[in-house]
Amino acid sequence: MLVIQNISELVVVPPGPVSGRAMRKVDRIRSAAVLIDSDRIAWFGPQTGLNAPSGCEIIDARGGCVLPGLIDCHTHTVFAGTREGEFVQRIEGKSYAEIAQAGGGIRVTVEAVRRASLDELVETTLPRLARMLRNGVTTVEVKSGYGLTVDDEIKMLEAVRRLRSLQPIELAATYLAAHTTPREFNGRSDDYLDLVFDDKVLARLRDEQLAEFCDIFCETTAFTVEQARRVLTAAKRFGLRPKVHADQITQMGASALAGELG
Repeated sequence: MLVIQNISELVVVPPGPVSGRAMRKVDRIRSAAVLIDSDRIAWFGPQTGLNAPSGCEIIDARGGCVLPGLIDCHTHTVFAGTREGEFVQRIEGKSYAEIAQAGGGIRVTVEAVRRASLDELVETTLPRLARMLRNGVTTVEVKSGYGLTVDDEIKMLEAVRRLRSLQPIELAATYLAAHTTPREFNGRSDDYLDLVFDDKVLARLRDEQLAEFCDIFCETTAFTVEQARRVLTAAKRFGLRPKVHADQITQMGASALAGELG
């Protein structure tokens, strides 16, 4: 068993879900301790109430604050290249959609990811995860979506799988091949979706446990609600849990779809 003691403030997660104004309230226990049995929290509270068995491993928090690990539930941590030029464009007043229509945005990163090897993707992602861990993040959802070919999307998910064994953050992988339509499929978005959501591709994701979730960008610059329904329904048949970029920029009715598909 493990004891964490000499905690100045222990941040306590309330029974959830918590939303709205309730999120402003942060419960804390001062002068606290935590007792951990294997991978479960067995007890927590004021240190004066600690009744730990003899022989416990002890961690001295030295008056520090202890809080639960943070979950970053929407990231693109595995990527290559940079897009700092777009930061200037946004400052100048250009919208996300305008930058994408001019050939920027996602497609710039796609070209860099396609050029990168699996080893390069892993190597460049490790320091990003290390920084996240230093800031208290212990679980990260990582989306693909910057390869936009079957092989390059798989390469991104393989990078996530390899990264799990190289660092301590828990990683959840999401198949986001439906991020946008690549240049080679301009005007043929349905053909592109047929390619990257072919039954053989989805079966591989399931059989090799490459992804837990499937996501789609539902937007005027990406895919329609009906395309999202088709893609996510197919993914669910192969055990991938559905996600959707819903009404992020344009109100398209994707929020209703999220409710429909669970």
